[in-house]
Amino acid sequence: MKTAVILVNWNGWQDTIECLTSLFAAQLPDTAIIVCDNGSTDGSLQHLRAWIEQTGQPHDFRAFSPSEPMTPPSCLTFLDTGANLGFSGGNNAGIELALAWGWEFIWLLNNDTTIEPDALTEMLSVFSDHPEIGVLGSLIRPMSDRGAIACAGGWYNPMTGQAADYTEIQSDRRPHEVPFVSGCSLLVRRTAIEKAGRMPEQYFLYCEDVDWCIRLKRAGYPSFVQPTSIVYHKESNSLGKLSRNKLYYTSRSSLLLVRSLFPHYLPLAIAFAMLRLLKRAIAGEFDQIRPMLAGFGDALQAKPHLRKPHF
Repeated sequence: MKTAVILVNWNGWQDTIECLTSLFAAQLPDTAIIVCDNGSTDGSLQHLRAWIEQTGQPHDFRAFSPSEPMTPPSCLTFLDTGANLGFSGGNNAGIELALAWGWEFIWLLNNDTTIEPDALTEMLSVFSDHPEIGVLGSLIRPMSDRGAIACAGGWYNPMTGQAADYTEIQSDRRPHEVPFVSGCSLLVRRTAIEKAGRMPEQYFLYCEDVDWCIRLKRAGYPSFVQPTSIVYHKESNSLGKLSRNKLYYTSRSSLLLVRSLFPHYLPLAIAFAMLRLLKRAIAGEFDQIRPMLAGFGDALQAKPHLRKPHF
């Protein structure tokens, strides 16, 4: 079952090397790996080139050009997108190549993860046994506490745009349906992508996986989690646990989700957003109000994402 594994790297070459090492150790059959570098400024591509040449793994370095499909390599392609396209944009660059190459399945995997050797094969076996399933996620465990559960799919509130992860599993071995699958580890059939479209890029960060799973379900492909597919994740690496940028993007994306998919709930979502701001003010967390207010405002004005938000 031909599968393309897509990693997005942004100033995180050490994590990417750790993830690739994990993937190589799993000896995945009929698999191509695409690393999409999102305009890194830390010399990621140079570091990755030096590392991969030492390993002796077959590889190729390319500049992204969707108008010129490339012959699929035997193992690994590093794709320079030329700019920070966000989580969705970076993944979509890889998806374009995977679809052009004719891969049947596409596995989006965070670059700050490692996998159990059978993580992919466990999901592919579900697809083989259940052709009606089009979207499947792994059980995500924190790398710092491998016995805990960080994400077993998640839920969202269409009236507020708020989303959260499930931290308990419904069964030990059987796939179970969830409202959405985390983009940390998401396997999807190409037929589902061809019907529902690519991952939405208007979010830049956060909620894009929620939006995509909603669109996929509307196209006839609900989301499932396979508990026997285990992925370990270093959480909150890109923006920090409570940075101003994270507050901006989470605030913007939650309201944008409602505006994009549940517009009839938008007045209620705005009221909820104002309540969140009031709670921060009562708690004296005034430094957090400005990025949240900027995010809410940009969502309502349908402004493009701000790659360098000004608060």
